[in-house]
Amino acid sequence: MDKPSPLWRLPALGGVPVKVLEGVVLANFVVREGGIYYIDRPSGEGGAYYLDRPKSETRLQYFDFATRRSTTVARDLGNVEVGLTASRDGRTILYPRMDSSVDDLMLVENFR
Repeated sequence: MDKPSPLWRLPALGGVPVKVLEGVVLANFVVREGGIYYIDRPSGEGGAYYLDRPKSETRLQYFDFATRRSTTVARDLGNVEVGLTASRDGRTILYPRMDSSVDDLMLVENFR
């Protein structure tokens, strides 16, 4: 299942966990100096399995540490997989996308 989940922060020396973001898809987030790039779905819905087409739009978001607000960087990403990353300056972002998947199962009897 690819139900979006919250992202929490925990102080390195221990303490109380604090929810930073709601609805991160498949742990697709990357922390940079000024904020966090992450993939979300506004409705929070996904398919039954991660290969299913999402039932709602998948977006690339940026959470700014200074303003504590998220802004949309790109819309309609399609069916994403795990592996979001971004360059240090945030000018280049890479994410895996699944456009199609085909599996074949074949039974071969008396094969020589």
